[in-house]
Amino acid sequence: MCTQNVDRLHQFAGSRHVEELHGTIRECRCHACGAPHEEDAFLRKAKCACGGRLRPNVVLFGESLPQEAWQASLDAIREADVVLVIGTSLEVAPVNQLPFLTKGKRIFINAEETGLEGMFDVFIQGRARDSLIAIERRLKQPGN
Repeated sequence: MCTQNVDRLHQFAGSRHVEELHGTIRECRCHACGAPHEEDAFLRKAKCACGGRLRPNVVLFGESLPQEAWQASLDAIREADVVLVIGTSLEVAPVNQLPFLTKGKRIFINAEETGLEGMFDVFIQGRARDSLIAIERRLKQPGN
C-alpha cells in the first residue's frame, strides 16, 4: 500500500506494508543536516547538534519524495492486478500519476467527482468507509 497520508493511521489500523510517499508527522529530522530526532525533541523546540532546527519528517511542496518509498510504490503498482485509489483529488503530482502506471484494473472510490473518473475501470462515488464495507459485504455473498 502506498499513501500520501502523513498520520500513520494505516499502520495503526493494522496495515503492515505501507509506503509513506509524503513522509510522516510521527518522526522528526533536522532541517539542516537531515539527522533523525525524537518527536519529543521537536515538541521541546530543541535544536540538532549541528545547530539546525527540527521539523516533522514530511515532504513539503518543492521537496523530493522519499526515493525508497517512491520506487517501492512504482514497483508494486506496475505488478498489481487491481489498484484501489481511495479518497483523493488526484491533483498532487507526481503521486497522482501512479494509478495510470498499472496494467491492472483501476478502481476509484471518492466522495466527489474529479473529472478523471473515465480513466478508471470502476468509479464508486461515496465515502471510503461506506464503500469498502459495501464491497466487503458483496464479496462475502454466496456465489462471489
